[in-house]
Amino acid sequence: MDKQPEITIANTPIQLIPGNIGIFCSGGADSSILLYILMKYTDNNITVFTLGNQQKDHRNITVAENVINKCQELTGRNVSNHIVKKVEKQTKEEIFNPDFLNYVDNGTLDIMYTGFTTNPPDNITENFKQESDLTVRSPNIKRPYWHRNNTVYTPFSNIDKSVIAQMYTELVVRDSLYPVTRSCEWEIGMGGTDPGLGHCGDCWWCEERIWAFSELI
Repeated sequence: MDKQPEITIANTPIQLIPGNIGIFCSGGADSSILLYILMKYTDNNITVFTLGNQQKDHRNITVAENVINKCQELTGRNVSNHIVKKVEKQTKEEIFNPDFLNYVDNGTLDIMYTGFTTNPPDNITENFKQESDLTVRSPNIKRPYWHRNNTVYTPFSNIDKSVIAQMYTELVVRDSLYPVTRSCEWEIGMGGTDPGLGHCGDCWWCEERIWAFSELI
């Protein structure tokens, strides 16, 4: 991939690809700050893609919509389109499903961004109450930034959520954008009280969020 215009936030370079761009946005802290960056620092037409998870009552769709609205408010720009797909269970294969990727394969979009990050260091996660099976996010693996013949770009591939927290602070959206994001993966089988659109505080993802931001909201 030829060198593209880029910005550096929290010591992390992010290439700003020209043309029509897409971004996977779940409403979590990582993809939300990436959406904000693209809306703030580019004039590109931006299409947002969200996968709705039936196991989570499709709550992430509502959260993603809240994030989009907040980013539009903060930047004064609008996204071109928000495309939603509902599935029974969210998996890696479903996140990168053909319905979404077809937009770059057929040339409708020039690039697809995703806010994929690494796990916290092992000495941190070993103290979490629950375990994560996402070995693909191991902090001990150096990951590429470009995928699928340079049609998918993951600028956060080798940083963890603590750097994402620095981005929120550096971009002065810690008190505005961060509170509308959601990282919780609570399920009925975990017990406890359903947090609704809030955070349970006990799942692996909530603990990661607390570690990085020192607070859930």
